Amino acid sequence: MAHRIVDLSVALQNDIPSDPPRNVPVIEYTDHDQSAEMVAALFPACRPRSCRKARAGRSSG
Repeated sequence: MAHRIVDLSVALQNDIPSDPPRNVPVIEYTDHDQSAEMVAALFPACRPRSCRKARAGRSSG
């Protein structure tokens, strides 16, 4: 018997009601400088300044 998969996912968008009012998602957009401390906390060996230096030293391509 063949199975059929139906994708019911919906992309989240800010300020567009996709759920009941109390569950509407709120998305906070941040740039690299705003989120560097948060991300560095996930990687104990990385500090925001050292991550920026490593990122700046990379060549594109």
